[in-house]
Amino acid sequence: MYKILVVDDEINITKTIKEVLEDYGFSVIILNEGDKTLSILNIEDVDLVILDLLMPSIGGTDILKEIKKQFPLIPVVIISGHGTISATVECIKLGAFDFIEKPISIDKLISTVNNAIKFRDLESEKVAYWSEYRIIGESEHIKKILDFIDKVADSDASVLITGENGVGKEVVARLIHLKSPRRSEPFVDINCAAIPETLMESELFGYERGAFTGAVSSKKGKIEVANKGTLFLDEIAEMPLGLQSKLLRVLQEKVVYRLGSNKGIEVDVRFVFSTNKDLKTQIKEGAFREDLYYRINVIPIHIPPLRERKDDIVPIATYYLGEFSSKYGKKGIEFSDEVKDVFLKYSWPGNVRELKNIVERLVIMSKGGKITVGDVRDYTSEILVGGYTKDGINFDLPYKDAKTQFERLYFQRMIEKVGSSITELSKVMGLDRTYLYRKLESLGIKIENNK
Repeated sequence: MYKILVVDDEINITKTIKEVLEDYGFSVIILNEGDKTLSILNIEDVDLVILDLLMPSIGGTDILKEIKKQFPLIPVVIISGHGTISATVECIKLGAFDFIEKPISIDKLISTVNNAIKFRDLESEKVAYWSEYRIIGESEHIKKILDFIDKVADSDASVLITGENGVGKEVVARLIHLKSPRRSEPFVDINCAAIPETLMESELFGYERGAFTGAVSSKKGKIEVANKGTLFLDEIAEMPLGLQSKLLRVLQEKVVYRLGSNKGIEVDVRFVFSTNKDLKTQIKEGAFREDLYYRINVIPIHIPPLRERKDDIVPIATYYLGEFSSKYGKKGIEFSDEVKDVFLKYSWPGNVRELKNIVERLVIMSKGGKITVGDVRDYTSEILVGGYTKDGINFDLPYKDAKTQFERLYFQRMIEKVGSSITELSKVMGLDRTYLYRKLESLGIKIENNK
């Protein structure tokens, strides 16, 4: 059931809108004080806001600006008895979905609400799709890869993506497709390491009826299915040599032959390949065809492992923290500085995939607030929290840094225990008020009550 927030200082108006929308199957929250709008949006999963333009406490345009800033996916429909062309234009420029004048027509209201909900669903799908295949990072490596993708996406040249497992090779392949002129056509992927050699040929090239026992009807192969679009061949190094020669023929002739047929079928496919192996070594060992290598390696893209791009670790972890906090309905979760330090020191053999999985686990187990080094120690067996106590003190640091880390943790714990009164803290800790205040300030610890 879609949830709609109606914000208007006129009680009769909100009551009427609520009754009408509930009759049409919507869940409705009414609010007669505009300055509480953002507070409601922070605790309720609202799908649409219907907002009065003129209210005594705060202007509708001010609320609209904040909604679009903090909740850009929530459409806002403006209502007002003082509708003018200039007001309408201003609201639309600020991001309002539509504008309804009072007295409100029920037909207009329902029509606008339905259109706004459809728009919201479409935008949410787009964001979900793009966020799933976005590349996160701030390192120079990632910036260069993104720039390279922009340059090569429009071409039809074959791409070879190399890198360890878990670095995001499929994400890069999908992003190339999404940025290409083929974006509206199929993106087909096949993992060469996951399909038995006996089935790979029929899976890739298709077959005609009667081609082998059990082939009761004809079937297109992955290459045909990807026609006009992109075919992503993951772990290409695992493809048997016999099939490599057939794939080479497709790349050269743009024609595919199904099993059990001598009739060629023309295909228009953009090929993207990936591997976690050194194909030149594979060639020397006789496991990979050299002529195929040069066919698929027209545009090479190498993704370095996460341990070689430390600048990306915290941004990636923070991104997934937000994703999983939203997914599991947990708000206000963040990583402590010590956890970020642990993440930066860890080698991440499983790369981005491992980091994503660990963040999801930590969010699931979190009770809210900060995720600490103790949580990492308790809920992850993969990460060796070397040198850290369960409270998050790192004994591998130089004395000065470890001392600062201890002091910050000590003062934070005392504030949690005693409260934020400087007077009470100084008594319990046996410290001079002035010294205590300066110490807290030097450690970057802010307290609400300085008395």
